Amino acid sequence: MGPPLPIYVASYNTSLHTELCIRSLHHYADGPFTLNIGDSDSRDGSAEMLNRLAQEGWLAVESIQAPRLHGEWLDHWLQSAAAERVLFCDSDIEFLRSGFIAALRATRAAIVSPELLAAGRYVDSELTTHLMPRPAPWLMMIDAPSLRSLQTSFAEVTEATEEYPEGKRTFDVGGLLYHRALEAGLTYTDLGRSFRRYYRHYFGASWRTVGPIGRLRRDPAKLLERSLAKLRAAQPAPSHLHLA
Repeated sequence: MGPPLPIYVASYNTSLHTELCIRSLHHYADGPFTLNIGDSDSRDGSAEMLNRLAQEGWLAVESIQAPRLHGEWLDHWLQSAAAERVLFCDSDIEFLRSGFIAALRATRAAIVSPELLAAGRYVDSELTTHLMPRPAPWLMMIDAPSLRSLQTSFAEVTEATEEYPEGKRTFDVGGLLYHRALEAGLTYTDLGRSFRRYYRHYFGASWRTVGPIGRLRRDPAKLLERSLAKLRAAQPAPSHLHLA
């Protein structure tokens, strides 16, 4: 089955989503894994939930008493990871079936994700910019030594440019690293639409307060509560594949 896959999840005020991510991961894991959750000053009960599950053997928890951006967590784990292949996972991911670890391991690309997010014009109240393409960051497996060698951050970068009508271009989380990886001759694999059957993404759970939730067609709160209740009953103890 190969070496354990280190899985890293950044958590911020997403207690129920994070618990669902943890329990569904343990329920459907199809290979050995380790699980590290980084929590940055959550105030919604996440710390208490994570510490309880850590004591029960579900995960290792890394807590800091200050806000830390998603890209900063990924940079931290990129630099500290001892394994060659590691998986970054958003806290609002629910795994839906077994086989996702094998599917991720089936490619040896330096960056692997479910889809490549397209470039295009982006406008909000404070910024008009051209978003550059990037791998979906909510599930991303990487070759850590190869990406470390690029000495490039996962952080969002916006810079002036005459290349696009907006006058600016933005590399969102992971975008600049992806760009530098391709320049260096490293490879990227898009797992395609078929991989989406392995997971559900609740989209923006740590920051979204109103509006539609990505591709979800049902009430996300009810869907979350129903899924979590089922998994609490179905997976009352950590997976035997988890290595504490």
